[in-house]
Amino acid sequence: SVPKMRRRQIDTLKIFNLNVQEVKENEEYLVNFDSGGREIAINIILGAGFPNEKPKLIVSPILNHPWVNSNTGEVENAPGILNYTIHSDLGRIVQAVSREFEKHPPALLNESGSNSHQNGSHSTTEQD
Repeated sequence: SVPKMRRRQIDTLKIFNLNVQEVKENEEYLVNFDSGGREIAINIILGAGFPNEKPKLIVSPILNHPWVNSNTGEVENAPGILNYTIHSDLGRIVQAVSREFEKHPPALLNESGSNSHQNGSHSTTEQD
């Protein structure tokens, strides 16, 4: 049955991810993790059609990353989302996304990358 399949998917979410919070039972979950020293949250929204339809993953704050829609924060291009089938594990999809952001911390969208690299002019060389 679909409710049972939803529940199994939600179970995988809790198996593969730490810090899973239930926002709305069977519909919305939140996973927090650390990316480059800042806390990132992924909202996992399970629509009425889930698990036949892919889940919606929304990252906040919005990250500057090829997987992420820069307007909505929706994770659209992660392999697990692109290749989603009813047999996919929700938990593994979310884990793969959070792992990617943990390993390669993306910039926040509202941070212009130029500022961080122009501090080199007054470089203080401290040698022990």
